[in-house]
Amino acid sequence: MAGAKILAEKLSTNTLLQHLNLFKNNISFDGAKAIGDCLKVNKTLKWLNVGHNRIRDKGLNSMIDGML
Repeated sequence: MAGAKILAEKLSTNTLLQHLNLFKNNISFDGAKAIGDCLKVNKTLKWLNVGHNRIRDKGLNSMIDGML
């Protein structure tokens, strides 16, 4: 999803946003992967809700890798 990729680009330089609710936004694996990549550099975000999206196990694993 292009929207999630754009959001991930912006989150890569985020220094203020700590909580983000992306519940039920039709995010797919590609969007989840982009968010996972941004989480590798974003240390400001503390809470992220991605429930009821289409990220599947691979997308979730990508996001977990980004957080670790």
